Amino acid sequence: MAQFRGWLVLALVAVLAGCSGNQTKPSLSSNTGKLIHGVQYEQVPLEPQEQLSIIKTISTQVGKPYVWGAQSPSRGFDCSGLLVWSYSQLGLRGFRYQSKLEGDVTADALYKYNTYPLTDMVQLREGDWIFFDPKSQGYETHVAVFSHIDGQGRVWVWDASSTAGRTSQRPVPNFWGKNPVFGRPMKLVPATMGGVAVGTHIGPVLVSN
Repeated sequence: MAQFRGWLVLALVAVLAGCSGNQTKPSLSSNTGKLIHGVQYEQVPLEPQEQLSIIKTISTQVGKPYVWGAQSPSRGFDCSGLLVWSYSQLGLRGFRYQSKLEGDVTADALYKYNTYPLTDMVQLREGDWIFFDPKSQGYETHVAVFSHIDGQGRVWVWDASSTAGRTSQRPVPNFWGKNPVFGRPMKLVPATMGGVAVGTHIGPVLVSN
């Protein structure tokens, strides 16, 4: 049985946002994903340069169609698929989902297991994640990458959106009406100092038989 050591439970401030309209991706079952046997990992926030690299990678896909469940330049992207693909292009090691390392996760799982929560919008830096729950459904249905706030106070993001129908950089209409919450993207790295995590982290984590 997969076991976790050193849980640090994320405080969930709210539940988030919508890239697929009324659709949600199938939930990940307990027997899916790739186990990292006997190796201890911790989660740490991405460095600012890594976040900018992800934005640069996403910018190469502007105009690609929005396709629910897709995560490739040949097919298109949905909101979480765009981030899954951009992570893989930078060689980052997948995502945490409960006690497993997954190659594909939903927006909801990105927030719950792979995001360091930010309590206020003023903490946002370019490349942070914004999640939305526009229908107040109580879970994350959309994720976007923060770009900037313009002189008119509009919040610009990079995302694959069913509203826009494509991957784009765009201002989010009715931003505050969509129940936004904010977070810093995390990455999995081998645990250091005998499993004692250094800096801001979720972990250390041990996944084994």
